[in-house]
Formats: sequence, structure tokens, C-alpha cells
Amino acid sequence: MPQVSSAKSSLTREAVRAEYLQAERNGTLPEVGEGADIGAVATARSNLTRDAVRAEAVYAVRHGQQLGGEV
Repeated sequence: MPQVSSAKSSLTREAVRAEYLQAERNGTLPEVGEGADIGAVATARSNLTRDAVRAEAVYAVRHGQQLGGEV
């Protein structure tokens, strides 16, 4: 569970909301949550075909080289 801060802020609720909306418009909000780092993974390119990747996954599962999952 995240810790709750008891520190007082000098910003008003309206100022924080305005900063948030500005960052949202500028596209400068940090990515958070599940899959937030997927961009780093998705930019990698493979030379393998879809069938070759599937065959590797099936082999890995059958030979105990992978922790299950859908194949």
C-alpha cells in the first residue's frame, strides 16, 4: 500500500488540476500502470516469422524452459 504524505502543499487543488491538464495536452504525463513500459519492448524488431516464434515457444514449454502461459 502506498504511503500517505502528511506534508502540506503550497498549491491549490485548482493549480494542481491546471498543471495536470497542461501536461496532458502537451503529452508530458509519465506513463504509469500495467504495460507502461511496453514501448521499449514493442520497438524491438525480429527477423523471425510468426510461425518460427510460435515453434520456439512450444519447444520451450514442452522442454521446461518456460513458465507456462498460452502458446
